[in-house]
Amino acid sequence: MKKHFFLIGMALGLLIHQNGTAQINISSNNFITKFISNGAITEAGMDFQKDIELSANEIILSITILPQNLDNVIYNSWQIDVRKNDFDWNESLELFIRRTGEGKSDFNNKPQNGDYYQKIESNNSFLFSGQGWIYDIPLQLKLTGLSVTLPAKSYSSEIIFTLIDN
Repeated sequence: MKKHFFLIGMALGLLIHQNGTAQINISSNNFITKFISNGAITEAGMDFQKDIELSANEIILSITILPQNLDNVIYNSWQIDVRKNDFDWNESLELFIRRTGEGKSDFNNKPQNGDYYQKIESNNSFLFSGQGWIYDIPLQLKLTGLSVTLPAKSYSSEIIFTLIDN
C-alpha cells in the first residue's frame, strides 16, 4: 500500500491600492494548514476525497477606510480582489474562495457578491465589494484536485487580498 501524506499550506498577504487611506485586517492563523494522512485510503483502488472545504470562517476580514469620519464609516465604497502566489504547488490542485457571511456594521452596511465559490488565480480577480466600515467578514476556502497520483509532499501557496478604495 502506497502511503500518502500531504501538507497544504496557505499564507495570507495583503496589498492596498488606495486614493485615501484604507485598512484591512485579516484574522486567521496566517498560515492555514491542512493535513491529509494516509489513513484516508483504506483499500486498493480508493482515491482521496476530491474536494476539501475548510471551516466557514477560516479567514476573517475587517475593512476600515481612514480617516474616521461619517463619509468613510458609512458611504465610502471599496472592493476586495484576490489572487494567489504559488510557492510549491501542483497544477492539478485548485483553490477556491467564497464569502460565507455579511460581517458586522454599526450602520447596517453589507458586502455584495462573493457568496459563491470562485477559483483563485495568479492574477487579481474581483471577490466582493461594499461600502463603509464592515467587520468580521467570514471567508471559506476549498481545495480541489487531490488524488493518489499526486506526489506525497508539502504544497504551498500564498493568498493575497487587495483592498481597492473607490
